[in-house]
Amino acid sequence: MSVFFEKSGETFIGTPAASSPWDNGALNGVLIGGLFGYLFEQHIDFTLVNPGRLSIDILRPVPLTTKWDLRLTRPGKKIQMYEATLHSDGNVHAKAYLSCIRKADMPAFQSPGLELFDYPLPAEVKPRERSTDYNISPAIHSLSVIDPLDEPGHGVVWMKFHYDIVPGEPVTPFVQACMMADMGHGTSRALDMEHWLYINIDLNIVFNRMPQTDWALIDARMESHGEGNAMAHSRFADENGFFAMGLQSLFIDRR
Repeated sequence: MSVFFEKSGETFIGTPAASSPWDNGALNGVLIGGLFGYLFEQHIDFTLVNPGRLSIDILRPVPLTTKWDLRLTRPGKKIQMYEATLHSDGNVHAKAYLSCIRKADMPAFQSPGLELFDYPLPAEVKPRERSTDYNISPAIHSLSVIDPLDEPGHGVVWMKFHYDIVPGEPVTPFVQACMMADMGHGTSRALDMEHWLYINIDLNIVFNRMPQTDWALIDARMESHGEGNAMAHSRFADENGFFAMGLQSLFIDRR
């Protein structure tokens, strides 16, 4: 089984599949989200709490070899807050903040008239022939419902990561959702990525519930006023329906 990271004590060592398309010596933003998701899932009992909001600040490129810290910043019976960092050589490269909400019995509801899930399931989507040469591409099974090549600025894709996050530990639905927090801009790209850089400075995802299935869907849109920055906003669903929303701030420049 191919993997994204090897572990050596408190150090994670990214494999080539984890490297950035902009810098082979740095982690892909997808794997920054995935590594933070893995760390949180290792330290939080998600049978007792649900994830609330995950925010990740990317302060500088994260090297392929990185160490980590994680701490509980707000203990509580109803709300808990955690903070984690990725660092090396005394420099913090990325920070993540996760709030968790105690599980409780209550009725389910949704906004009247808002259809949150109206796309075909993975078994109903015909695979499309696509050629991508990103390092992470072989690790992903993807099924395009709406391709941004057909509708620039809007994309809808089912995906499933089939590499282990570390040896012997597959990507879980929660870790996969944290990875997909970085995929809104790629899924909804409005400009040709061969000629334009899309550099996200943060990742944000607000959970309505824990994801539950191996396949997850991202419905992403991108917009910009053309002054060098843009935003990508996404809805996330699994085969049981909607579970989260995501937002990215982007710096865009010519290659």
